[in-house]
Amino acid sequence: MMKNFLILVLFISVSCSKDKKNEEHHETQNNSTNQSINNHGKEVEDKHTQLSKLDQLIQSKSVTDSLILKKDCDLNMDTIKDKILVFTPRKANTENRFSTIYILIYKKSGEFTEYSNSKIINSYNPNSYAEGFHDIAIKNNYFTVEENISSQPIQNKYTTFIFDKKNNAIYLHKLGFSTIYPDANQDKDVVYSTKDFGINTFENYNSETIKY
Repeated sequence: MMKNFLILVLFISVSCSKDKKNEEHHETQNNSTNQSINNHGKEVEDKHTQLSKLDQLIQSKSVTDSLILKKDCDLNMDTIKDKILVFTPRKANTENRFSTIYILIYKKSGEFTEYSNSKIINSYNPNSYAEGFHDIAIKNNYFTVEENISSQPIQNKYTTFIFDKKNNAIYLHKLGFSTIYPDANQDKDVVYSTKDFGINTFENYNSETIKY
């Protein structure tokens, strides 16, 4: 009888040990699953924050301005898409007449470096039939602001900037004027470069005070 009692005690001990191991295994699995869910949730939250930063910029500007241009580009040539945005005042007047250009240079993380200028595009010219802002043309690390600034004679203005990857800066590269007369023989194209206007950063460029 003592032998049977010992066998029973041994069986109970082994069973308890197995149950404890199973509980520890399930607990480890649950902790791992919860950690994975938490990490995934953080990942989704971070991604949402990164994506919404652009939306926040657009929403904050939309109170007083309209988004009239949004283009993808790769100005720093790192294969990561950058963006160019142009906002124009909803109510342009003599005191609020310039559009704002935003250059957003993105990183792998989804964050971006912001460059802006509100002294390039004049959106208010009541005494002229000029069409004003046309477009922004992009080629590699250059972008050109295209404007029609006069209707009689027709005069188009081209303001070209270059992204300098070494300095992570944007500089004025060229300033061009194309004038078209009824007599084609009078047509004239003039281009100015850094030899004429010196070094000008994108943020500090002012179309009214630039000298060339």
